[in-house]
Amino acid sequence: MRDGEQNVVTDADARDASGASVQVVLLGAAGFGLLLMMLRLLPAPVAVTLTAGGFAALLLGATDIHTHRLPNWATGGLALIGLAAAVVLQLSGQVSSIWPAVAGGAGFAVIGLLEALPAGSIGGGDAKLLGALGVWSGLLEWPGLLPTVLVSHLVMIGVLLVGRARTRNGARMVLGPAVAVGAIAGWILTAAVVL
Repeated sequence: MRDGEQNVVTDADARDASGASVQVVLLGAAGFGLLLMMLRLLPAPVAVTLTAGGFAALLLGATDIHTHRLPNWATGGLALIGLAAAVVLQLSGQVSSIWPAVAGGAGFAVIGLLEALPAGSIGGGDAKLLGALGVWSGLLEWPGLLPTVLVSHLVMIGVLLVGRARTRNGARMVLGPAVAVGAIAGWILTAAVVL
């Protein structure tokens, strides 16, 4: 702040701060609810691992809300941790192969990049987050990939449609939370119905 400037808190600043508090509470509740749901549907090691990945994705969604950025180190790190988790779960006999995680990451990343190219429907960070969550989706093995792709994209499309109706002047939409919630919803649906 320069000399003579005052630090003025506007109503918009106060709303942003209260909105951030609500987001933190909702994030914590969502993470806890995800753990409880996954523990009922999957073997404990897979459930706890997916919950950790889901919680990290929700944190990235919150970061996207506040900064309008999804850093490369965070999305890449999430993908690498997912691959490491797939290796550990395979070695412990909890999953049969790491290939669904590899295929999920590659498939989701390609889909995300294709969506990011024309007219910028989604940002590059959103595409990278899709790729990282594809790796984690592979922990549900081959049956888990297609339902997760479908549900995550339905959530994103819904957010895009509602957001475009509300957004004026072509402002860029934040899709990180929708990507995270869509993938998690796909995991839960897959665990409850498919597996």
